[in-house]
Amino acid sequence: MAERMTVALSLKLRQLLQESPKTYEQLVELSGINQSRVARWRKSNAEFIHVDHWAPDKNGRLFIPVFS
Repeated sequence: MAERMTVALSLKLRQLLQESPKTYEQLVELSGINQSRVARWRKSNAEFIHVDHWAPDKNGRLFIPVFS
């Protein structure tokens, strides 16, 4: 069963992004929330969250969004 996005979890994600820019993978690791839930949270807060820069993937292409 998927965890619920509570106010506390939302604040935790927001605080993580305020500390420094993060990728989806880093947000998942640090928050303990699954990636689809983090992606939904990011979409619902899109007016406050933007792509800070693009990180390279395993092939060296600038493909991974880093949010702040």
